Amino acid sequence: MTNSDLSLLDTGYYALTSIAFLYICTNPFIYATKFDPVRRTLLGLIPFATRLDSAQSIELVDIRSSSAARSGIAQA
Repeated sequence: MTNSDLSLLDTGYYALTSIAFLYICTNPFIYATKFDPVRRTLLGLIPFATRLDSAQSIELVDIRSSSAARSGIAQA
């Protein structure tokens, strides 16, 4: 069977199947980059990334506490 033997219905089927396959394959990557809980879970699966993530969180807390101290806001 050559490409010229495909009917319009066959061509539509293959086109829709290809689009669905691409969507299914790219969807996890979209969630991994855009959705925060998924990103945190995936980072938790990588052993060295959890140390980097916790160090970054500590740094953010230090920045916030030092800026609050400079502005004279009492910390809870």
